[in-house]
Order: sequence, then C-alpha cells, then structure tokens
Amino acid sequence: MTGLRTTMQARIADAAHTVASYRTSDGPHQDFHTARRACTTGLTADPHAEPSTGPSCAREAAAGNRSGLQAAVAQWHNVNGHLSREHLDKETLALADKLLAAS
Repeated sequence: MTGLRTTMQARIADAAHTVASYRTSDGPHQDFHTARRACTTGLTADPHAEPSTGPSCAREAAAGNRSGLQAAVAQWHNVNGHLSREHLDKETLALADKLLAAS
C-alpha cells in the first residue's frame, strides 16, 4: 500500500503543479485564486513536493500578496526544518530569497 500511496501523492502534486503553473502564467487563463487552491492541494497531498513550492511563492508575489508569500516560504521552511540551509533545494531557496527581497 505504501508504494501506491506514494505514487498517488506524487501524481496529485504533479497535477497541482501543472494547474498552478498554467493559472499563474500571463494570459486570459491567469487566475491566482485557482493557482493558490492547486498549490494547497498539491502540498496537502505531498508536503515535501518541491515543484509546488516555487509556483506558490511566485503566485503570491505576482498577486502582490506579501503575507501570502511569507506564509508559503514559512510553510516550505517548516516542512524542511530538519535540513540546514545548504541542503535545501537551491532553486527554490534562490527564488524565495529573490521574491522576499523584491516585495
């Protein structure tokens, strides 16, 4: 059952990432509320899903929601609290630092 559960969690997180990325990109389909719900779903299914963290941060920054950005970064740090800064995903860390500095 563990293998099936892990597979399902990964697929839910991947689908959520796809929806969030699509809904965050520029165009008539842009919908930050739907992107936020997709990221929440992905991170609920798999709290360690790195692909959901970047779009979550970028979405909140693009929406001008500094408190949402801070909450997304805090959630990511909370999930990965057992890791030192040098062991965190470098791309996600750089994105979070860049977005926090710019907001």
